[in-house]
Amino acid sequence: ITEKPQICPIAKGTVKKTGIVFVIAFMLSVFTAFLREGLQKRKVRREK
Repeated sequence: ITEKPQICPIAKGTVKKTGIVFVIAFMLSVFTAFLREGLQKRKVRREK
């Protein structure tokens, strides 16, 4: 007996939303990491 799994439209919507949120959070974390590295490099240049 093979039952066809039904995917609710609500589930698809939540998956899309969580995916978008995850991508945005990932981009923000990468952006902040680059900013921190840039600030640290600036501090090192000033100290020398």
